[in-house]
Amino acid sequence: FPSHDTAKILAQNLKNLGLAYAVPSAEAFIKTLQTQTGILDDELRPAYAQLARVTGSTLETQRLMNTAFNVAAGSGQDYNSVIDALSKAYVGNYKGLKALSPEMAQMIKDGASLNEIMDVLGGTFGGTVAKNAETAAGKMAIFKNSIAETKESIGAAFLPVLEAVLPKMNAFAQWAQDIVTGK
Repeated sequence: FPSHDTAKILAQNLKNLGLAYAVPSAEAFIKTLQTQTGILDDELRPAYAQLARVTGSTLETQRLMNTAFNVAAGSGQDYNSVIDALSKAYVGNYKGLKALSPEMAQMIKDGASLNEIMDVLGGTFGGTVAKNAETAAGKMAIFKNSIAETKESIGAAFLPVLEAVLPKMNAFAQWAQDIVTGK
């Protein structure tokens, strides 16, 4: 199941960064963000990994993710684009940030630091995810996410049973086919 795969990939990424101890807190953060945004954990984990690779810090990753989702919700931009812009800015490429907010271009031109830019983004867009979660569309996205997670959990629980029964079902199907074809 996808969640299991993305969880393993995120855990491996964090381990490679020397942050294996942070896997449980990363997963808890992702679960909270999933509940707030209605975005599936399978989509959040790659974003988390991307930011963790550039920051080397789970706390900084979580700060950037919160900012990214508030900016995306407030600006109408795709959150992956915002994640990309923030991860590039973290390593000194501010080009993507200019599109996030009109005031960014001038701040960057004036030589603002990443912390100053993040403060402005936080001030401009802070709390947008929480406001969006209270709208009908936000509540529907969260509900759809909950249903998808429930289906995934049921599927994960049923998979071992299916794997145990499948060989017998295949043998029965082959037997029935042999009888019909006269073999």
